[in-house]
Amino acid sequence: MITLLLILVLTGSTNIEDSLHNELDLEIRMTTIGTLNKHYIKNHDYNGARDFLETYENKVEWNDQAIIQVLIGDNLLYAGSLLGAREKYLTVVGRYTKSPAANDALERLYLLETARTDTNTLKRLAYVLGRLYCEQWMIAEDSLKQLLETKLRLHAYFHLALLYKETGDIPLAMSMLDALENEYPAHKLLAVPLLRAEIYLDSENPDGARAVLEDLIIQYPQSIHAVRARMLLKTIQ
Repeated sequence: MITLLLILVLTGSTNIEDSLHNELDLEIRMTTIGTLNKHYIKNHDYNGARDFLETYENKVEWNDQAIIQVLIGDNLLYAGSLLGAREKYLTVVGRYTKSPAANDALERLYLLETARTDTNTLKRLAYVLGRLYCEQWMIAEDSLKQLLETKLRLHAYFHLALLYKETGDIPLAMSMLDALENEYPAHKLLAVPLLRAEIYLDSENPDGARAVLEDLIIQYPQSIHAVRARMLLKTIQ
């Protein structure tokens, strides 16, 4: 019985993979590439994900090439290859300076830099980020709660807030951000106010979102986060 279930699971996984590859044979679309990459990561096939992305990185437009490069960096991060991920992010920042994907690479580099003194715990967090990417919420939640007892407590709070936002638990998401800011009032994680603004918008509080975004722009006008804050403000106005 166990063998039969395993066969069914593996067959189903293969069918999904084949179907997505067939879609790409008909038309190369970034949404399909992203879905298939997520499928590989969900099944812990990091090498398969890398080979797949490298096959398509020169078959898409410039902006999409940058996105694929960040995805490759993320996959290396999820697999615990911290130096490989860092090298890929640096390549994105240097080669695709004007692409929004370079902002994502910079944020990952910030994470690697702030947590570099505890590589074992950083690898644990990196693995959890992969589970978040695959929307495996229960696995990610349990692991993030364990990380609250480590030196990466700040990042655990933030990603728990993100998880609860994505799963629709707005009060719990906000409580995680409140706990983060109470414990780390001098933190420089600028993604925090952005996430808080998004949570305010999800809870139909545009005034709260506007106040947070405007404060972020005033304090850090030249940051990539201020750019995103301005974009969010336009959606409110």
